[in-house]
Amino acid sequence: GPFTYASFRMEVWRRHGVPFWYVDHTGIVRVAGPNWHPDLGDDVSSIEAGGKAVSEQGGDLPAVNDGDISTGWGPTGGRPNGKVSILFADSAHVTKIRFAPSDSGHSSPADYSVGLLLPDGSTREIANITGDQAQVQWREFAVPNAVAKGIYLDIRGTTDHTSSPTIY
Repeated sequence: GPFTYASFRMEVWRRHGVPFWYVDHTGIVRVAGPNWHPDLGDDVSSIEAGGKAVSEQGGDLPAVNDGDISTGWGPTGGRPNGKVSILFADSAHVTKIRFAPSDSGHSSPADYSVGLLLPDGSTREIANITGDQAQVQWREFAVPNAVAKGIYLDIRGTTDHTSSPTIY
């Protein structure tokens, strides 16, 4: 549209990361306050929801749950196996676990398990997969409505058994 001071302000807000929205054809610009957060729906594992991804060695892995398909995680040292967990900010109801494997095929997880990290410190396996060759964007597993403190993905091997898996 035509240049206006309002459009200039919105460009400045966008560049500084200030959340705002403009309702089309109303002339009204709404700016979010300091306590605003996006509606996360049933998301409990993303960075926005307070989730923290960690490797089996204990290092933080923000690329696992940042919602950006261009960043990812793979086990250290190029190993074809490894474990990653996402710890929630608080215990939460979990209805599904999903992850996006590499679409290259050879570095997709073939042998792996997914499960819950329970509030008492124990784990509960949801699925134990062997020989997965599916070429899909998302692997998704239903979870009987359970309360958990986090989730895990334990990769035992990839489709070619030598490449390091990549998880987005």
